[in-house]
Amino acid sequence: MILHQFNFAQKEQSAKLTPEQIYQFIYPTKNWRTVQINCSPTLVVNNCNYILNNQFNTNPPITDPLFNLLDPFAVDQIPDWSNSHNTPQVPYSQPLFILPPPPTGATNYAMMMQDGLTGRSEGIVTKIPPLVAGNRYLMSFFISQVLASANPDFFNFNIRLIHCNDYMNFNWGSEFAPAVPPNSQPIYCQTGFYNPQNWQHSISKFIANSDYDMIWIYPESTPGTGSLNGSFACFALPEFIDADNFQINMNPNPPTPNNC
Repeated sequence: MILHQFNFAQKEQSAKLTPEQIYQFIYPTKNWRTVQINCSPTLVVNNCNYILNNQFNTNPPITDPLFNLLDPFAVDQIPDWSNSHNTPQVPYSQPLFILPPPPTGATNYAMMMQDGLTGRSEGIVTKIPPLVAGNRYLMSFFISQVLASANPDFFNFNIRLIHCNDYMNFNWGSEFAPAVPPNSQPIYCQTGFYNPQNWQHSISKFIANSDYDMIWIYPESTPGTGSLNGSFACFALPEFIDADNFQINMNPNPPTPNNC
């Protein structure tokens, strides 16, 4: 979530502060946008799910005074995750929004704003073991939506495989999604998502076309098609499995489209 405008009565001026300026005002002794994910060494996992901390547990706890409610992904307070751009968050008590409880089996979830008026958005990334080109993989997750305006707001929801080295070229502090790296693979895209307060279970099956080692998740919308601060995409309980090396018997309930 982003604070857009601070009005100063003196001199009858108004100033639009960037997320970096807001952050430095609140946390003057902390660095903005330090790299939280190291592209080397290669990540190794000891279970079938390639995604670490798929519960989005925080360190420190949300109740700790040192927890950064504004921008926890960018300051290494969501272990094994970082922001791809802007200021994604996890749920906390907010009087302005009605937040859904996590889906069954989850303790927490990520929240990513998307703005249908300006096209701004937020996104997250996590590192995974390098994939094997030609192998079949499966990703399961839950998505929901929190409305931040009185108007219905539709967005596209994207999940892409990228290389960690390309992530290092992202402008993490930008309010807009980075350019899609040429060598990347979309594994899920749903257009016109609108499902406030309800959790949708989605599953994507695909064949990797390169040795990707990172997952990028973000909503997006076309500027001028929605409302300012239109809504938050909520993302929970991701599981990523090598189907060639694991017996899978999972079906989405209900089935959901992958239609971009």
